[in-house]
Amino acid sequence: MSLSRQVLERDTKKLEIVEEFIEYGESQQKLALQENNQKQFETWVKEVRLARREKASLYREKEKYDEESERIRKMILDLQIRGVKVEMVRRAHYPVLERVM
Repeated sequence: MSLSRQVLERDTKKLEIVEEFIEYGESQQKLALQENNQKQFETWVKEVRLARREKASLYREKEKYDEESERIRKMILDLQIRGVKVEMVRRAHYPVLERVM
């Protein structure tokens, strides 16, 4: 699965940056351990933890978006079953309507 499918399209670049930072932070943790620098090690542990939280929030945002899109798609199908011409409906979710129709 590509990165762009795991997060919103607008967040793809941000995800790449966060993942690169996590990788860099982990290498800095190893370096701090080798140098026996506990303060630097703890700092990098905290930074990597924050980056992982940011990464998780990007995934959660995509999940919420997908759930909302599915909910709207189901409403559209329900309206179509009832005979409503959904293509005439205009509202805040109009781009979603275009995508699922």
